[in-house]
Amino acid sequence: MIKERKLYLDGLKGLACLFIMFGHFSGIYKYAANATAIESAFLRSFTVFPFSFLTAESFWLYLFFAVSGYLVASSKVESMKDVCRKAIVRFFRFFIPIIGAILIAFLLGRTIGYYNQELKTIIDNPWYFTSYQEVFTINDLLLEPVKVIVLGTCQLDSPLWVMRDMLLSSILIYGISYMIKSSKTSTIKRRGCILVCILLTGSIGLKRYVLFGCICGACGKWFEEYLHNILKFKFALWINSLALIGGFLLNNCYVTAVLFTVWIATLKEQSAAHRLRVFENKLTVWLGSISLGIFVLHWPIYNSVGALPFYRFYGQINNGLLMALTFSLSFIVVILCAIAFRLTFEHFTTFICKKVDSRLKYVGSSEK
Repeated sequence: MIKERKLYLDGLKGLACLFIMFGHFSGIYKYAANATAIESAFLRSFTVFPFSFLTAESFWLYLFFAVSGYLVASSKVESMKDVCRKAIVRFFRFFIPIIGAILIAFLLGRTIGYYNQELKTIIDNPWYFTSYQEVFTINDLLLEPVKVIVLGTCQLDSPLWVMRDMLLSSILIYGISYMIKSSKTSTIKRRGCILVCILLTGSIGLKRYVLFGCICGACGKWFEEYLHNILKFKFALWINSLALIGGFLLNNCYVTAVLFTVWIATLKEQSAAHRLRVFENKLTVWLGSISLGIFVLHWPIYNSVGALPFYRFYGQINNGLLMALTFSLSFIVVILCAIAFRLTFEHFTTFICKKVDSRLKYVGSSEK
């Protein structure tokens, strides 16, 4: 069951990042105040249901958060030492890939260059022009990883803004997991549940969307026994899937996070059903294995490799053909770079995290 759960969660994570990538590509058209200059059937197809559902990047971002929170809450935490050890390891798990993504974004700017600013004369899209307004220096390269962790901002790679709150939510989830799952006293468990309610409510009040999505996903793991008792009826998966479409139409991030959490729990309960194989086939699981690279690299690639042919060949070939070419080139380069990112920075991160984890375990055992 553990292996099966991991497979379908990997598939969900891969699809979420893929749809986020598609959504950000379509943003050049759907967020434009005036997009008549690039009007084409190819781009319009991204904004018409059901494709608009698959390219709603903000919507699928909450599936990414919910899966992340669920996986973190699945970690075995038996003591406060475990909480501290896992929090330290989690920091390296985030910080090294952040450095890698920013380095790649920096090198793209110094080699191929960023061309989104050059497109201001063609389209009116402030959303697309907020990035890469200046040439970045070595000083920026050194400071940006720190800004991501401390401030939750990144000029070199915009999607990294979520990383700070994802890291913070991971640390909170470790602590709450210990209180709810590992504590032997009901008082501490109750305090853990109260803390969850406070954090969820506070996230809404402070508009910490990432924190809410991750902790909501963790709730799916903490209280999965109760959810499974509720979701055992035959058509639960279909009803929850329709509810997700309703959440998409409602366009409320908090409702979306809750619906995705319930949907994940429903998928686990319906694990014997053939429909789950959609999320466990080799392609989706493979996408899940490179999902981090897709998420952190697609934006700088869109604005460099993707924007280059758009800038060079606009007006020379048909708009639909040009945008299809731009999309295809961007997609191929993102996938190739995500594979390379996994084989380099992610493997190095895994190596470092294992070393740090074993060292912290040794220190903890020697203190006893």
